[in-house]
Amino acid sequence: KLIPPPRVGEASAADRPPAMGIGPTGHLSSSASCCCGIFRKTEGSSSRSAKAVEQASAGFAEQAVPLDAKPTAQSLQAPALPEKRLPAGRLRGLGCCRRARMAPGRSGITMSSLPQHCGDLGVETQAEALGPWVPPADELEAEWQAVARTVSTDELQRVRSFRTAVEAAGLDRHEACDPATGAAPHSRSASTLLRFLRARQGDANAALKLFVEAMNWRRDFEIDRKLKAWRSEWEEGTSARVKLLKEYDFISEIGRDRLGLPVFVQRHSQGDVGGIVREIGSEPMLLRLVSCIEYQLSEAKARMLKTGDCIASFIEIQDVGNYGLVGNWFQRALASVPFFKTNAPIFDKVYPERVRICFIIRAPAAFAAIWRIVSPMVPEGTKGKIRLKGSGAHNWIEDMMVHIPESCIPMWVRCDDPKEFEKARPWGGIVPRGAIENFSA
Repeated sequence: KLIPPPRVGEASAADRPPAMGIGPTGHLSSSASCCCGIFRKTEGSSSRSAKAVEQASAGFAEQAVPLDAKPTAQSLQAPALPEKRLPAGRLRGLGCCRRARMAPGRSGITMSSLPQHCGDLGVETQAEALGPWVPPADELEAEWQAVARTVSTDELQRVRSFRTAVEAAGLDRHEACDPATGAAPHSRSASTLLRFLRARQGDANAALKLFVEAMNWRRDFEIDRKLKAWRSEWEEGTSARVKLLKEYDFISEIGRDRLGLPVFVQRHSQGDVGGIVREIGSEPMLLRLVSCIEYQLSEAKARMLKTGDCIASFIEIQDVGNYGLVGNWFQRALASVPFFKTNAPIFDKVYPERVRICFIIRAPAAFAAIWRIVSPMVPEGTKGKIRLKGSGAHNWIEDMMVHIPESCIPMWVRCDDPKEFEKARPWGGIVPRGAIENFSA
């Protein structure tokens, strides 16, 4: 009647069942089982009692699974295996498979000591053990399988339990999550749920609260409708506000990082956010920034479906240098604070855990005063990903090239030649008062 948790190394490769298939709800599908035989075949998701959902949110106790039991949130989880330290140079595989993997130069590493951010592991993971990536036709199912290949067993369990709580809260029918309203199925997206859970350090209740706030903002702001209209307006390029924003734009994609994801630079050094907002309002500026984030996430999803590797965080370069080419550096910096103070909570709430590394380069001495103002707006988790660098390129270029190919790093970032500064783009520039009238004709 019971299936006890298998011991490490108990089943031979020949005895293992086929590779698992994670359904769009985050549970094993009826044809699925895992490579270790820990998970048993089930009928997918079923209605769960409030008690089961409460248990799912709080975490799962190790237990055996009755063969004739009705599937519950708990019965769908892998029983936790005892922590075991490995010999020097060996690293436990990530995911349900407990095969040891090589990690040269590392000693005594355990699952609990692994970094929890996709793409930051730097060692072989369960993806190699599961074999070549063959994505299912259903994108949601493929996404869950990609997450299962990328994260640890414990984290996968937490994401699936979070999915149970989200489903129980009725968020599949939320206007911002229901495909019937034209929205993306955020509540069923494994990578999205993973980001929200990590943003609250694995606390399912706090993550659920954040997720509800984010979905309410998406609904109330009508972000999907506005972004669609904004992209068309931006491509057409004939409206006065788009003309002005393109003329004084300070944001640009410079290329791809070593993982193939877009890298954007924001040149606050020469941008005039306060002037832009004065002339065309804050919403176009917000849509400009949000459209870049949504584009990054869509590229990350495409990469995930292609490779089976879940990475949904990005590298940013924030240029804050005072080159003397655009005047009023300090005044422009202060004038930008109200916009970012108002909208920073949106970026934190709606797009959490999107930053992998943020390079702040060429920070002059005066930047310390600006940083004291803006740092309270930056989430604590993001502060740990910021690399604040001084004026010379030697301070950051070696570190930056670890993550971004040299060919994708603009010359003005790679060197300190004033001639390169003069050729640097985007240029930005001070927005004259009444400038919108020049673009309205």
